Amino acid sequence: MTFWSLVGLELMVIGMAGPDVRWLWLILLTLPAFVWWLSKQQRDLKRIIAVFLDKVAEELKLAKVGETRSPAAAVASNAAPPAAPVRVVGGATK
Repeated sequence: MTFWSLVGLELMVIGMAGPDVRWLWLILLTLPAFVWWLSKQQRDLKRIIAVFLDKVAEELKLAKVGETRSPAAAVASNAAPPAAPVRVVGGATK
């Protein structure tokens, strides 16, 4: 909503003053910076909410529940890495 409002406002300004001021089209370059700023604000807000919820849970003496993995996934993660691939040269393996 906010992004499209800004796009509309910029296009309206360009439409009104565009014929007189050709370089005004460069105002559209502010849109990527605005998108970056919005995503940064979103990440910061998520981080703040997570800290707030952690503090509230701590006050209520609640415990965090970790990720649970199936036993097969735990065994697979502890297994040795796969062997190096076999190279075939002239029909014989080396």
